[in-house]
Amino acid sequence: MTARLYRFDECARFRGYREGALIRCSPELFYDKSMPKAVVRKAAEIESTWKARKKAAQGGATDLLDFDVRITQLRRELDQLLV
Repeated sequence: MTARLYRFDECARFRGYREGALIRCSPELFYDKSMPKAVVRKAAEIESTWKARKKAAQGGATDLLDFDVRITQLRRELDQLLV
């Protein structure tokens, strides 16, 4: 059941409400504003490494293990950022 309160004094529960009482901590404490940029940078780095691997493979390189290790490491770092 849902109901709309037009004024706080309509409900006894909200009569004692003080401003900020429902907020436990400010959002700035747990939200990092630079996080979206870091995620995009890490994804771009993965993409550039993938393109470098593809270019090396087209050029005839046979040892692509370094690229694969680097891509795996970058993906792990990206997963850590998103957790």
